[in-house]
Amino acid sequence: MNSDPQAMLNQALAHLQAQRGAEAEPLIDALMRRAPDDVNLLFFKGGARLLQDDAAGALTALEAACARAPGHPMIESARGRALFKLERYAEARQAFERALVAQPGFSEARFMLGETLDKLDERTAAIDAYRTAAQDPARRGEALAKAALALHAAGDADEATRCADDAVAAAPHDANALDAWAQIALDAGEHSAVADRLQQALKTRAWSNVNEAVLAGLLGEALDKLDQTEPSFAAYARANAALEREHGPHHAGRAEPMNLDYLGQLRAAIAQLETDAFARTDQFADEAEPIFLVGFPRSGTTLLDQILSGHPEIEVVEETDNLTRAAKLLIGDPAAFQQRLTTISEHDVSGLRAEYLTSFAARRKKPNALVAIDKYPLLLNLAPVIRTLWPRARFILALRDPRDAVLSAFQQRFTMNAAMFAMLRLETAAAYYDASMALFADLRTKAALCVHETRYEEVVRDREASARATLDFLALDWNEAVLDHQATARSRSIKTPSARQVVKPIYATAIGKWRRYEKPLAPVSSVLEPWAERFGYEI
Repeated sequence: MNSDPQAMLNQALAHLQAQRGAEAEPLIDALMRRAPDDVNLLFFKGGARLLQDDAAGALTALEAACARAPGHPMIESARGRALFKLERYAEARQAFERALVAQPGFSEARFMLGETLDKLDERTAAIDAYRTAAQDPARRGEALAKAALALHAAGDADEATRCADDAVAAAPHDANALDAWAQIALDAGEHSAVADRLQQALKTRAWSNVNEAVLAGLLGEALDKLDQTEPSFAAYARANAALEREHGPHHAGRAEPMNLDYLGQLRAAIAQLETDAFARTDQFADEAEPIFLVGFPRSGTTLLDQILSGHPEIEVVEETDNLTRAAKLLIGDPAAFQQRLTTISEHDVSGLRAEYLTSFAARRKKPNALVAIDKYPLLLNLAPVIRTLWPRARFILALRDPRDAVLSAFQQRFTMNAAMFAMLRLETAAAYYDASMALFADLRTKAALCVHETRYEEVVRDREASARATLDFLALDWNEAVLDHQATARSRSIKTPSARQVVKPIYATAIGKWRRYEKPLAPVSSVLEPWAERFGYEI
């Protein structure tokens, strides 16, 4: 490492400019040993941490920088990004607003303010922020693309189309612009136009792995709508291969909680539990009775979320993991779970309950709602943790034909984590389904879980009957508002890949879709058909 401070700083800045946070950080650390309070080095340290997806570490450095240079626009904006990644949206908003007070024309802060307002369900203000950010020519395509998607989510189809067209005109080779345009055009039924444009784009340019995955996935959707099944499957496979190249170095072969190997170990541990395994923790008094909406990805949890969220006495808090520390303590080593159940203290259980409830409450937007539901599909696999902490916890289990669920998971571009990495191949997606369902079924039998099942197919065919049954389980009176799921969806920021689907009228075309893909699904049929038969689906 060069010992000249200026040379080291120049090299660190070059790494940051090239988005190489891991290479920049050792140089920054070496410089900080000489000047630990230097505001610029603290700022650079925060940037390096952000590039490595360590938002908490970034925030520590950026808070220190802010203390030394209050109101500095670039530092406040970077701090806002860290808070945004930590899902602390109200605080992120304040940081971006402070940056804009200091520098009103700061388009990056304005753009991120738009993203933050979108997360806070302040869509009109978000659209205004995006359009203001679009005045910067360098950001015009991306900002207009975001504005178009927000307009589309709000139900303004005509203005969304105009905005998406403007985005592509401003930046014809920008993946964000093409993404927004394609999503909106697909929903308008322009499947051939989307297929033609995306095939040309993928053929004529080299894209990053992430952008290739987005565009190839949308191409797969367009071809699927055109009933071109084999080319569609090939496009989805191309998208997933790009994501595997991008994320494989981090996830492939690593011992991670919730990856396929870990889930297999946890399944085996649950299968070996004695029927009285939870007797010790059942003795610990608790007043809370949390409710969890769970299921395999793409089994209808987001649609059910929008239906239930229409009820004035229900709040569904979606897609946040509030059980991380409890899971590490109880099932960090799956083989030791049985022993942990016999030794955990009432003090530990009470502390973990309180930690969860505090985290969950912080994410609520309707704190006066009578019923609060934690919707995170793969809490299905943390049911052992939930059952340990709350013997009377209630589960709403969303089911769907396993073949449709696994196919749909393969066709989505999820935010990547250890579990979603398994969805990039049909074989591993099917194995993950098998392990998840076996784990939950064993636990349901041995620990007397309180479970209400919903089925995607029944929600689609008779929304009212399905909603009434779920409200009965929740001990709530009927309310007609649950039938207008589109209005509910348009008023909320939805974090899942189902966001585009749930703002549409309920449709039945996804039921039995697996039959069109029966040939590529053949290698996993022996894994999925027993579950289909068990759940009463036609074989």
